[in-house]
Amino acid sequence: MNTDPNVTQLRWDRADTVSYFYSTQTYMYLQPILSEVIDTEKDPNFNVTYEFIDSIYSSVVQVLQTAAACFAPARKKSFFYKFWWCQELVDLKDHAIVSHKLWKEAGYP
Repeated sequence: MNTDPNVTQLRWDRADTVSYFYSTQTYMYLQPILSEVIDTEKDPNFNVTYEFIDSIYSSVVQVLQTAAACFAPARKKSFFYKFWWCQELVDLKDHAIVSHKLWKEAGYP
């Protein structure tokens, strides 16, 4: 087990999984790999080799990793999300920042 605090991990609980699935990286790039497998099943002379299996496996993993990099945030293992922080608090914080900026521009009345 790696205990390095700089190790990152994908946060699937914070990922945009719908976009991940429907993205061109996942949906469209997996289709040609599937077609390749189906085509080899139709060929009676084709012998499945370890190299073929490794090639298919590597292709699938690369597609999934590329899509994950786009839609799943990677954070350090030691990063802590505030589980109690919600969209309403984000909006209130944004409003507070705008109000403070206006107060400063008005000369701190």
